[in-house]
Amino acid sequence: MPKDARRVADYEVWYGDSLVGTFWDVRRDRAGTACRFVPGRGWDGVRPLFAAQDEWRQQSFCESMAWAPTAVRRLGVELRPVGGGAPIRPGMIYIADGRANFRD
Repeated sequence: MPKDARRVADYEVWYGDSLVGTFWDVRRDRAGTACRFVPGRGWDGVRPLFAAQDEWRQQSFCESMAWAPTAVRRLGVELRPVGGGAPIRPGMIYIADGRANFRD
């Protein structure tokens, strides 16, 4: 069995009853938390909003795309620690290109 085979994700990412994906390799710093994102079965349902939010960020936070981060925040995504503990409703969450950042 490979050395990693028994590792588990740090967080499960939920939108309602749908598992959006998992967060791995979580690193915290003063600016927030960064990690690797692995999509789950519910990712396709929310992907367009996260893609719009990423486009907003890539376009230097242009006013015409300002609706995107608000739409993502209103999803009410919940992060559930795999090892137990209270769920987190992040105040900010970005998911793009297999990476994620969030602040609680």
